[in-house]
Amino acid sequence: MEKKRRRLKVLSRASKGHLFTRDGDLKIRTARHKADASPLEAKCSCTSCAGCTLPDGSVSGGFSRACLHRPARCGEMPGPMLASTHNLHSCLDLMREASAALDAGHLTCWVRQFEPGRACGVRGSKAPHLPPAGSMPMKHLLTLISLLLALGIAGTAGAAREIRFAPEKDYGPFVSETAAGGVEGLSIDMLDAIKGGLDAPVLTLPAQPLASILEAARRGEVDLISSLRPTPERSAYLAFTSPYVQVPAVLVVRQSLSPPRLGNLDGQKVAVGKGYAVEAFVRQHYPLVDWQAVPDDLTGLQGLMTGQYEAVVADIASVSHLLRQHQVKGVQVAQTIGFEYPLSFAYRKSLPQLGRQLEAGLQRLDPATRRTITDRWIDPETLRFEDARRTRLRWAGLVLALLAAVSLVGAYLYQRSKPAR
Repeated sequence: MEKKRRRLKVLSRASKGHLFTRDGDLKIRTARHKADASPLEAKCSCTSCAGCTLPDGSVSGGFSRACLHRPARCGEMPGPMLASTHNLHSCLDLMREASAALDAGHLTCWVRQFEPGRACGVRGSKAPHLPPAGSMPMKHLLTLISLLLALGIAGTAGAAREIRFAPEKDYGPFVSETAAGGVEGLSIDMLDAIKGGLDAPVLTLPAQPLASILEAARRGEVDLISSLRPTPERSAYLAFTSPYVQVPAVLVVRQSLSPPRLGNLDGQKVAVGKGYAVEAFVRQHYPLVDWQAVPDDLTGLQGLMTGQYEAVVADIASVSHLLRQHQVKGVQVAQTIGFEYPLSFAYRKSLPQLGRQLEAGLQRLDPATRRTITDRWIDPETLRFEDARRTRLRWAGLVLALLAAVSLVGAYLYQRSKPAR
């Protein structure tokens, strides 16, 4: 009933020749608009102001103030019809802007920018009296509150839409596409464990490489991404939950008695996942290496086996998974590179409610459930990977200790066997 009353009010004002503009109300019946060839509102895209393009290429609509002045003054129907079209379009535009400002947390700034425009008045008309910013009268304040309540209701309805989840195509064991076209992995199990606390169903989009997913996220076409590490670049358009798993990045090379170190690969081709968080790290810390961006870790490992690359940088859990699942042979882990992967869920910054729900779901997961999910996809020994140098030092220490023990025992027995004098 209230919505109907508001709509009737908009139509009633239009029937009296009052048009809403960013510069104040335009009274089209006044004589000063009789020969005015300017549009009703210069920046308005409604059919009354800008018209519309027909299939044959011609433009329909786009009326000047002079065209609308006569029917509005004489009470002819085209006058209020065109005015109502413009007024309703202006109100919808206004609500869209207010909703976007509310989501971004900039509503106060938006109101302060909007008020001076209304206060300056329509060209050729008296400027309407509006109080300065920050001193809005109670009537206007109540109107704004009612609009915000309507926006809140609309936001709640909007929240009921599906949450668009973009899985990565091949980032096992965290998320990867199955032969049947579905997705599986540690991150998928984590999401399944917490999505009961979300206020909307999750729509799983087709699996893609990470670089394509990030581009779609920049365009606002994705709501939720899994298995991501926060970076300054990504934080410009995404927000992140706390990490649900953490693994180190390593250097993978072909099997050798003396595997090369990353610092010794200057000028050599080394593969790294395109758009992966570790890519920026290695490019910054090892600028002399010829870095080759690849779509995923599997592509890099296959290129390593064929001799296309001298090494690959990837996280140890993914390397372990690919070695088991794709029969990757003849390679070995040479070293950790000083970079950790704390993987989180990422969501659009304009959806803070989704972030709060994801974080609450992660906090509700008990340690036993987390351990069960993690151990299902990651071998605990994999996460305890140690540099090969440490392993060699440990074995050398054990051998030296054994030799020392044998020497001591031999010396003791020798002393016992000597005849007493």
